[in-house]
Amino acid sequence: MAADVFTPPPPPRGLHSPSASEVLSSFSASRKRQAGRTKAEPPIRLSGTRREHHTACGGIEITIPASEILVLRAWGHFDAELSERTVALAEPRVTVASHSFVLFLDLNELESYDSAARVLLTNWLQELRPRAEAIHVSTRSRLVSMGVAVANLALEGGLLAYGPEHRSRYDAVLQQTVQRSAARS
Repeated sequence: MAADVFTPPPPPRGLHSPSASEVLSSFSASRKRQAGRTKAEPPIRLSGTRREHHTACGGIEITIPASEILVLRAWGHFDAELSERTVALAEPRVTVASHSFVLFLDLNELESYDSAARVLLTNWLQELRPRAEAIHVSTRSRLVSMGVAVANLALEGGLLAYGPEHRSRYDAVLQQTVQRSAARS
């Protein structure tokens, strides 16, 4: 039975990639230390900016660290139901974003997907692309990386893909984007 929840997902099988919350939390703590404070603070996010959805085979976490930044993390198996739910949860959040936003797709814990799910998500990304400043995608699985490559063809090269060897670069871009947003606020 699928359900929307507001609690952390169960630990995924296989390698652990930090969630967006963990990356943003470490960024926030380092920012405090740089300012001469040592007390850690909770992740950078506003109330009500994290949503999750679980199915029997996988799940998603959507985090919005700033009004113009959306981070989507997926794990397990991405089927059509999960793809539809992803769009349903994310679309209202990007609709209220400023005219342009940056999308981060953390697919490092995604093991497999249905073709129908990839097509639905690709079509949604195609609709978002004119408003997206950038779409960053991080993958670990070869199968998921091939799906991202196919989607990137449909999006005419609109995805900035990071393979397993470039995870730290993806995390750094996410932190820099959040930092720039905080500096503008």
